Amino acid sequence: MSSLFHNIFYEPVLNVLGVLILYLPGQSFGAAIIILTILINFLLLPLTHRMKKSQQKITDIQPHLDRIKREFKDNKEIQAKKTLELYREHGINPFSGFLLLLIQIPLFIALFRVLQASSESFRADLYPFLPDIPTFNPIFLGVLNLAKPNIVLAVIAGITQFIQGSLLLPPTPKGAAAKEQNKNDFQQIMQKQMRFVMPLFVVLLGIRFPAALALYWTTLSVFGIVHESIVRRRAKGALRSNGGDHQQPKH
Repeated sequence: MSSLFHNIFYEPVLNVLGVLILYLPGQSFGAAIIILTILINFLLLPLTHRMKKSQQKITDIQPHLDRIKREFKDNKEIQAKKTLELYREHGINPFSGFLLLLIQIPLFIALFRVLQASSESFRADLYPFLPDIPTFNPIFLGVLNLAKPNIVLAVIAGITQFIQGSLLLPPTPKGAAAKEQNKNDFQQIMQKQMRFVMPLFVVLLGIRFPAALALYWTTLSVFGIVHESIVRRRAKGALRSNGGDHQQPKH
């Protein structure tokens, strides 16, 4: 583990988790994981919200994107130029998700390693000004041992991931021509495959590693479901207030 990753991601995540365990009623390890996951998501909320707004706008202008593909199917350069012009016209940044991904990946790895840390290594990486953190109790809600794999929680994590993935999918086009285009759209195919692959991956992860990770992923997915629902509701409200569908862009 590099010192940069250790100092910027691993230690802060570990110490926040330790403080939560120390001050939460009953010093609940499970509640600390849930709150830590929510805190991380709230910190990333501005980036996440910006990305989701861009995704929603792309969904809204999908008919225009499809028209550009049809009109300039033999000239990829003009197709790309017209697509970027359409994005600029609607205030869409197609790269908004990259920065979020660059932050989320090391945070996930850090939390993954924190949850796998032994009691000795956990205490060794606590900041010296913090009080002594008691040995955390892995039992959550009186029955769930977060230190061991749990099939039920793994399945719940997979289900919530499936729901979140389904919400992120754009609406299926109607009509024979649209269905044929959707069938041949590589991005659409990959999105639909990931809708099933990711939940399966989460379940396999949950039945192999401590249930603390499945609890983290469940919390992460539920937060994503709630956020996606709020973004969609606000987008529909804004669309109604603007008088319906987007106007046909000029090219």
